[in-house]
Amino acid sequence: MKRTYEIKSVPIWPCTKVTFIALLLLGIIIAVIYSIIFSGLSFLAGAFDEAYFGDDFAVIQRLGLVMIPILAFSYAIFGTIGVIIWVLIYNLIAAIIGGVELTFVEKGGRPEGPVSSGPPEVRGAPGSTGAGTGDGGIAGKPVDGF
Repeated sequence: MKRTYEIKSVPIWPCTKVTFIALLLLGIIIAVIYSIIFSGLSFLAGAFDEAYFGDDFAVIQRLGLVMIPILAFSYAIFGTIGVIIWVLIYNLIAAIIGGVELTFVEKGGRPEGPVSSGPPEVRGAPGSTGAGTGDGGIAGKPVDGF
């Protein structure tokens, strides 16, 4: 059975939350890599030419650690702003010409036909609420069958 859906709009706030957290985590990973590379290269350069540069390379090594939160938050903030702009553009275009259409095809052993909307199966005796059956049921509420 084929079902076609259309995405007419994308909510901005959930996209903002998910994007910020995902880009913050990605920014931390990228910042740690940059920090390791930056500190390592400055250490090597300082070891070879310490007489000429003095303690400047110690400052650069510490700058590698400072880069982690700065890079992570700037990556998350600017990336989230970009996603918000694209969500707004998509919502405007979808309102004018229509959204993206998605078609889902059901595969597998389920026969085509109406979907059963009956209650889930209840473990225990017919008509039982699951109370006193030893299967973890709560009195007055059916236990979902798995």
